[in-house]
Amino acid sequence: MKDELVLPRKINAANPETFGRTAEEHSSDTYNLLRKLKGRLVTLESEVDSLELALGGMTGFGSPVQGIGGGNTEGVSPKAARSDHDHTLRETTGPTDLTMGGILDGETFRRTAGAILGRQVEVKRLTIGPANRNVVTMGDVALVQLAFDLKANAQYLTFWIVFYQTAAATTGLVLSQNFTGTVNQWRFGLFGSTGATAMQSAVGTASDAPLGAVGVGPGATDRVALLFSFIRTTTAGNLALRFASGVAASNVAIQNLTHGYLIEV
Repeated sequence: MKDELVLPRKINAANPETFGRTAEEHSSDTYNLLRKLKGRLVTLESEVDSLELALGGMTGFGSPVQGIGGGNTEGVSPKAARSDHDHTLRETTGPTDLTMGGILDGETFRRTAGAILGRQVEVKRLTIGPANRNVVTMGDVALVQLAFDLKANAQYLTFWIVFYQTAAATTGLVLSQNFTGTVNQWRFGLFGSTGATAMQSAVGTASDAPLGAVGVGPGATDRVALLFSFIRTTTAGNLALRFASGVAASNVAIQNLTHGYLIEV
């Protein structure tokens, strides 16, 4: 049972008995009252702290403390750190507050001005080869392995490192790319070996544009060709490495460990 708090009586004609008391007695009454109030407040503070600890983020106990990166903008909680909304990140050289942009699963990220944004970086490798083709029309090398899904309104550099053989020295490998979305700008080029000392180069700007000397190849000796491109997309789509034989009914083979590399720029 707590002590009852009794206010000291006011010294005036309405309380004539107070005239007979000394100043020390009146002061003592006031002191005792204040001491009891202090004790009540200490107990109340302890009880509120225990309640906040038990209830966690319940509202109604005032604003939360300020977190990293600026003032509160949402929610109220007791003394818990803010976790119900976005926080900025502060880098040390500015220092500059950075906000998080869209970062898709598997992406790396980059800083652009005051934002941290996702950057698509992928590497693909052919392991189910060799991929063979003996017709002069384009086909996918291996859609499940040598293709990339590109985002809309993004730009990329791509590099294909192609190891290959042909059925004869008079059969060439023809390479290209196919994109299922729409593009704002696209240019790709071929640079590759057709023999021990012979090289070739060509440039294309559209899906399935054939690049390569149709009648010149390395035969049964492994050679390498590089196909590289810059592409700026309008809509999202799939970008795949494509190939064909330069001579009908004569085989070309793209070997395992052929690689594709994609980076968003």
